[in-house]
Amino acid sequence: MDAKLNTERNHAFVVRLADLKKLWDLLQSRIGAVTISAKCGDKIERTFDNYKQLKGFENSPQKRVVHLSLNSRSDDWKKTAQIDFSDSPYRVIDIRLSGSEQLISRLHDDIIDILDGTRPWYSRLSKIDFFYVISFLVWPAFAIANILQPENSNPPKVELTIELTLIIVAVVTVASALIIMLAWLLNKFRARFFPIATFAIGQGEERYRTDDKIRWTILIGFLVSLSASLVVAAL
Repeated sequence: MDAKLNTERNHAFVVRLADLKKLWDLLQSRIGAVTISAKCGDKIERTFDNYKQLKGFENSPQKRVVHLSLNSRSDDWKKTAQIDFSDSPYRVIDIRLSGSEQLISRLHDDIIDILDGTRPWYSRLSKIDFFYVISFLVWPAFAIANILQPENSNPPKVELTIELTLIIVAVVTVASALIIMLAWLLNKFRARFFPIATFAIGQGEERYRTDDKIRWTILIGFLVSLSASLVVAAL
C-alpha cells in the first residue's frame, strides 16, 4: 500500500553536521540518493550532492545558512523524502514522505528520534512574542488600578477643551508608541539570542557556542536578580 505523510515540528532547533550526517545516512539507506539545498544570507542557493561538500562549506556570516532542505528519492521515484529546516514560526521543520505505509511509519519514527536531539534548552523561549506578553500585562494593570480606586473618591470635574483633548491624545500616542517599541526591541533581542533556527555547521558552530555562553549569562543574571528581589521583599 502506498502512502504519504506531510507533517511539521514547531520547536526551535540547532542543527549540527552530526545531525545532518545521521539524516543523510538514514535517507540514503531507506530511500535513495540524497542532496542538500541551502539558502544563504548572500541570496545564493547552494546544492550539496555529497556529505563531503557540505562538510567543507564554511558557513561564514555573509553566507550563513538561513534555510536548509534534505531531498531524497529512489531511482523509480516510488519513494521520496524531504525535510525542510527554516526560521518560520509556523512550520519550523517540515517533513514530507512518500512510499509504502510500513516504510513511512518506521522512517518517520527514526527521523523524529534524530530531530528530538536538535531541540535546544531554550526552545520555548524562542516562540515568545512580546507584543502579546506586554499587552497581557498592561491592560489588566489598568483594570486592576480602576478596581482598587477608592469608592468615595470624587475627582474634580475637568472641562474637556480642545487643548486638553490634544494633550490626552498625544500622551496616549506616545505611551502606545513606547510600548510597541519596547515589544519590538524585546522581540529583536529574543530573535538574536534565542533564535528558532540555528545551523551550527562550519563557522556557525563557533557562533552558536559564543551565543550559548551569552544565553546562560543572561539566564543566570536574571535568576540572581529575581532571587535578590525576593530576598529584599521578604526582609
